[in-house]
Amino acid sequence: MAAGKIAQFVNPLLVIVVIAVVLALYSLMASILSIKPLYCGFLFSLYWAGVRHGSLPEFFPACIGAMGGVLLAWALHQWPLMYGTAGLALALLILLVAIYSQIRGFLPQLFNLSYMLFLTVATIPVVSAGGNFPGMIAAIVLAGAMLGGLFLLGRRFFPQLTPVAGP
Repeated sequence: MAAGKIAQFVNPLLVIVVIAVVLALYSLMASILSIKPLYCGFLFSLYWAGVRHGSLPEFFPACIGAMGGVLLAWALHQWPLMYGTAGLALALLILLVAIYSQIRGFLPQLFNLSYMLFLTVATIPVVSAGGNFPGMIAAIVLAGAMLGGLFLLGRRFFPQLTPVAGP
């Protein structure tokens, strides 16, 4: 019985240590690759690991959705500057198609909660004014590669561990 109580205390500490190491490695890799908007990688990690509980079947839809949301945010920011009213109208039309698709469940690999989350964050005026949309996508790719690899390794070497469903 005492071993179970010790494990309940120690296991979360081990998870915290692993998370700290992964965050440090992510920050180091982003620095080496000159990726600046690290928050997109953190947000992707929170979404996939926390909201989707590290579900491997939901990994690629989360990645594709996140990048799609950032791309639409870029279009909403840049197309009006580049093409005027026509650019704004086209970007808004794509936004309406995305919302409709999300509601109807069309193309859930792209139009999903991750898409809408990243679209929302990337269209925050102070975020979009920074304009580093390629860096946002690079941060998502880096975090996805690192976190996805970590989960695959974890499942390979610790198959008895399963993600814990949230409340």
